[in-house]
Amino acid sequence: MPIMPEHRDTIKRDVADINNEGKSRWADASAAAAFLERFLEKRSDGTITKWAHLDIAGTCIDKKIGCTGFGT
Repeated sequence: MPIMPEHRDTIKRDVADINNEGKSRWADASAAAAFLERFLEKRSDGTITKWAHLDIAGTCIDKKIGCTGFGT
């Protein structure tokens, strides 16, 4: 997921280091990726291991029967 500065801003809080709760009422996959990014270890040269956040939750919803698991 692309992570822009505004996505990192959504997880900032005054009373905690980070918060896993977006500031909007809609889920934000890039903000979730920014949250996960905080738990990656940096190497001595300042780089991090390559990683990916795949947000696939939306592919398993069917309005008639509920969650189908399709795509997961």
